[in-house]
Amino acid sequence: MAILNEEDELTQGEYIAAYIRQKVREQEFQFGDVAILMRSRTHLPELEEALRSKGVPFRTLGGVGFYQRQEIYDVYHLLRFLINPNDDTALVGLLRSPFANISDEGLFFLSQSDTEVSYWQRIQTDSDLRTLPSDDMKRVKRFRRLAHQWLLRRDRIGFSDLLNEIFNNSMYRTAMAAEMNGGQLQANLDKILHLSESFESNGLVSLQDFADSLQQLINQEAKEGEGQTETDDSDNVKIMTIHASKGLQFPVVIVPWLESQKKISSGMVFDETFGPLVKVQPQALPEGSPADDYYLLQRARWFERNKELAEMRRLFYVACTRARDGLLLCAQVKKSKIPPDSGLEWIVDSLGLDPEDLPDGTIRIGGAVPVTISGKIEDSGENNFARHSNVYKNLEVMRKAVSAEIDDSERKPVFLHPLSDQPRGEIFSATQIMIFRENREEYFRRYHLGFFENDYEHISSLTGGEDIALLKGKVLHRYLEHYPGADIQTILFEMEVFDRSLSEKLVAEIGHINKLLKNSDTLKQIIHAVEARNELSVTARLDRDFITGTLDRLFKNKDGLWEVVDYKTNRITTARVEETAEKYGTQMEVYAFLAGGLFPHQPEIPVSLYFTQADEKFSRNFSRGEINRIKNSLQETVSEIRTMYPFMATD
Repeated sequence: MAILNEEDELTQGEYIAAYIRQKVREQEFQFGDVAILMRSRTHLPELEEALRSKGVPFRTLGGVGFYQRQEIYDVYHLLRFLINPNDDTALVGLLRSPFANISDEGLFFLSQSDTEVSYWQRIQTDSDLRTLPSDDMKRVKRFRRLAHQWLLRRDRIGFSDLLNEIFNNSMYRTAMAAEMNGGQLQANLDKILHLSESFESNGLVSLQDFADSLQQLINQEAKEGEGQTETDDSDNVKIMTIHASKGLQFPVVIVPWLESQKKISSGMVFDETFGPLVKVQPQALPEGSPADDYYLLQRARWFERNKELAEMRRLFYVACTRARDGLLLCAQVKKSKIPPDSGLEWIVDSLGLDPEDLPDGTIRIGGAVPVTISGKIEDSGENNFARHSNVYKNLEVMRKAVSAEIDDSERKPVFLHPLSDQPRGEIFSATQIMIFRENREEYFRRYHLGFFENDYEHISSLTGGEDIALLKGKVLHRYLEHYPGADIQTILFEMEVFDRSLSEKLVAEIGHINKLLKNSDTLKQIIHAVEARNELSVTARLDRDFITGTLDRLFKNKDGLWEVVDYKTNRITTARVEETAEKYGTQMEVYAFLAGGLFPHQPEIPVSLYFTQADEKFSRNFSRGEINRIKNSLQETVSEIRTMYPFMATD
């Protein structure tokens, strides 16, 4: 047990780092044997900085502040620069980051321009760089060359692929690998890439949309865990919360900051019996009432405090029982005063020690269990052994990262090769093909410029007298997808539908569906099929490109054929079913093409539209010959899209 005084030279974080380093040097345990368990993350930055400064490799598992990490800010600045190269704030952030690694001195000289132009314009000519230090000048020129390539690629590929390319060809990923916690930093980059892929897969294909969403997450200070690293980690100290350690065990556990106390709010208290309780100002009390008599409030606070203290004791017990071989309990006090209701006070009381005269040495509990109490540790200040071993490892990572990009014929990285004029294959959705055939201006606006309407903003603007088809379709699809276990109120909550009038209309729509589920033979055959799949996403190759679509329902019909069904909520009568279905001809063809690839031995593919209002199913059977014709037609449409709206390079 370590009890430090505030007057000591070492902070608590530094003591922990020095302790770990000393024990590893003495070969009592390895870095990977140690877990530091924290009740809260208040002191996490201090601890991480101390471990870095002492050369102790570590990984923070389940940490918070993912969106406040420096590498996430770097990515955000990169996105803003790609959207608008003349965004000075974004560009300066990039120049100072490992993307360019310009010194503060270099940025100062770069800012001393007589002309009122953006930083991007300032770095375009070598004459504007003449005042920079020579190393910074070389770095700016390299960044300028790479940045031009990024901007050329911006409109050619999706932004998740673009980010991955930039991480690699700028050597940003390699620079992260060379840091003390390089594995964690690389995992964080992989997490942000996964996030970008999720945005693209959900239809948010605009770079602006993704940047705005990332900015919102940063501003909200979302408590998000860092990127997950491998769990079998024998080379790094683990840092995690006590909550996250439940069910785990480690050879050595360190529980720091045991002097911390739980602060109980002195404001309003919520009591389960009496509800919210607050202190009433004296002037608001009835005449003759004692000004300090607030029994219910005092009672509620007493129960609240005891509940919180009980939870603190439980967490303390959990933390201590995570240790298998060794346990270090660490605290730092002021003038040897032990804070009441703290983990340190519980330890001292349980060991029967005098708080005013704590021993310095080893005592034995029950004559068997040794407990060493100390407030000092020898810190030689030598951290090279740990830092060097980690640097050697990261140099090997860097070597592999670079050698993997070497071309055997030219012996230079792939990112230095000239860009090809032909972009790689693109993914086209059924809706995308249908919109292009019906309205090419709308296609250009949506899929080339990236101006997508936000569904939730659209939904929130709906009123009782306006069209609610979009939302109704979403709710219906979700309800049928999870039927019979679907709950309409849960679905409305998930879709953030809180307007009472709108909720009532949607509940009424689902009531109509429930009647159909009981009375409609057509819908019964669709829903109650023994073999079926819901919301099945399918992608098929089309020459060098891909076609994708989501099938509402895929089931084996009474004829033993796999049939595709798409639900339609159009407000139409039976007489208008065939006329309306013709408008979805392209969509039905795409679904037939996709399902045909899933079942190549099925002689024909039935595709149906089920209109819920009319309780009618419009069906078409597509033969193999028709599916081949559809494939050729889709290839012609994609070729026409590429001809009309080529991937244009912009400055």
